Amino acid sequence: MAVELKPLPPVEAINFFRRKGLLPSFAWEDVWQEEHARAFTVAKAMRREVLEDIRAALDRALSEGRTLEQFREELTPILQARGWWGVQEMTDPLTGEAGPVQLGSPRRLRTIFDVNMRSAYSAGRWERIQRVAAAMPYLRYFCVGGPGGDGRNRPQHLAWHGTILPVGHPWWRTHYTPCGWRCRCGVQQLNLRTIQRRGWTVTEEPIRFPMKRHVNRRTGEVSMIEEGIDPGFNFNVGEAYLDGITARPLPDVPESGGDDPVATMAQSPAREGELLDAGTDIADAAAAFLAELEAATGRVFQDVAGDRLAIGPALFKRLDGKAPRWPEVRVRSLQLVARAIADPDQIREVWREAEDGRQMLVRRYVAAFSTPDGLIDVMAEFGTDGWRVRSSAEPDFHIVAVLGGRVVYRRESI
Repeated sequence: MAVELKPLPPVEAINFFRRKGLLPSFAWEDVWQEEHARAFTVAKAMRREVLEDIRAALDRALSEGRTLEQFREELTPILQARGWWGVQEMTDPLTGEAGPVQLGSPRRLRTIFDVNMRSAYSAGRWERIQRVAAAMPYLRYFCVGGPGGDGRNRPQHLAWHGTILPVGHPWWRTHYTPCGWRCRCGVQQLNLRTIQRRGWTVTEEPIRFPMKRHVNRRTGEVSMIEEGIDPGFNFNVGEAYLDGITARPLPDVPESGGDDPVATMAQSPAREGELLDAGTDIADAAAAFLAELEAATGRVFQDVAGDRLAIGPALFKRLDGKAPRWPEVRVRSLQLVARAIADPDQIREVWREAEDGRQMLVRRYVAAFSTPDGLIDVMAEFGTDGWRVRSSAEPDFHIVAVLGGRVVYRRESI
């Protein structure tokens, strides 16, 4: 009986891609070098829904092994429906100047696909390299086809072809592939026995090219970058990724004495607050929520981390115009929820699956309050499909269940 073998998904590459946050940008230089290892961005994609559409299509391409053609076929009509296609007038938020810019196009989708796929696979490969570095402690730089290739390799990359150095050599901090736009180079991991068997030798000193001064037009940051490496690629994407997800030492805190972890989310005493009166209906609770955020008639609210939220009465209306049917204890928590949005203990960004199956980045505001009814933890979560509110006054909700993802803000007193 024939056995059908299917390739396994690139787990490390997928993990790298899914741990990224969203970061709108006008120009590719707005997000610089190592930031790309921690944030997903597409130049001129200033709207969150456009970024999420592109990210979702890339996620499926990566996890399902889709081709560039499949990626384009899926994403093109979506971006056209969003109005993010062709040449359009846009205003640069940095300079205030308006002018024509290229949004979606077949060529741009190819660049987006190529850069993100290569970076994800490269970061995932670096994680595997580190895992087996003790047994295979060397890396070899190679160009597609080598010196006798198809003539599309950069001359500097051809000069680096065959360079063999230890995994921990500082050269890999700037020369780990990809080293530029559409760079097709890669690395292979080796042990000393394989190197000797193939007649190779460990490189004593890698070839160096002159350094060039590059000024980031957007930030003014000055970088010295070796010829052959494109600006923005002068870093090891895998090293930056692992550095970004590595835990940092925390200040010493007193032992909790075995307290419930829900009660110790904050390292400092919870702020005082109160639930609304028993029997408060949702209309009055919504009014208290909006008054707390000075949004009775609607406003664009900027949170403490700089993100913007549309806050207004529509938060409390379903698509059919009716108020949501929330438990009484959740309704009574709404004023505390407003305070959590205005002055959160933490803001976290978490990927979760929407009803249509796509991955969506949501923003969670969490805070703990000491009330006459006991310690109350509240959470407000905002995504492109809507928002939700939870309170530990509800018997089935525990704050520790939603403290995943990436912390983007932490109150100083925590």
